[in-house]
Amino acid sequence: MIRQTVLASMWAIAMILVLTFLAGVAQAEGEGLEGSVNLGLTATTGNSRASTGNAALETKYTRPESITRFGAAATYGQSEGKTTADKSNAFAQYSYLFTERFNVYLNAGWERDRVAALVWRINVGPGLGYFFIKKPVLSLAGELGVNYFREKFEQVGATDYYALRVAERGEWKVTETAKLWELAEYYPDVSDFKKRFILKGEAGAEATITIKTSLRLLVQDTYNSAPAPGRNKNDTLYIAGMGYKF
Repeated sequence: MIRQTVLASMWAIAMILVLTFLAGVAQAEGEGLEGSVNLGLTATTGNSRASTGNAALETKYTRPESITRFGAAATYGQSEGKTTADKSNAFAQYSYLFTERFNVYLNAGWERDRVAALVWRINVGPGLGYFFIKKPVLSLAGELGVNYFREKFEQVGATDYYALRVAERGEWKVTETAKLWELAEYYPDVSDFKKRFILKGEAGAEATITIKTSLRLLVQDTYNSAPAPGRNKNDTLYIAGMGYKF
């Protein structure tokens, strides 16, 4: 009963985050809103036949007192008729700035990965954030919080735990038409830091082609110290594709 209540609360919080974002967008009339739809596709034929597709939505809405982020992505791939990638995820985060550099945040996430035997994983948690650098062309922020996790792997019952969240995010607008970004998140189980933790990282580059379109290159890496039985601990995804800005 307690777990069901916690799960219901998690999804209620996630919906509040999304609704807060949508309400803000409706009032913003476009000001302070950044977003893009990104598509990537690779294919090989001849001695081997393989294809992988990726689609992602990213949004960021900035107001003087808050920053709201929302995103979702899906990847699917096959090689010689065998599924090599089948994963998707979504996240939302609302940060309230009580000074120019300090903020409090609340985030929620959901993910699945069929190849890694992850049926689903959900998490939610609050935390504190600080901008070490906050300039129009360069930013670097750190975050520290606690998240509740609940996950289920194939042929294994659902488990839950609490984890610390240590994260950082940086972005550099090299020119008016090019930018670089990186982010990292570390989630160690509060009951066993060494044996159970998740580490995520991303680094990317984007070059504008037209006012609305861009070329994107990025790499995403996830390390899970306690994967499903028989699965690897580390997964890396390389993506090259086009983006449409709105």
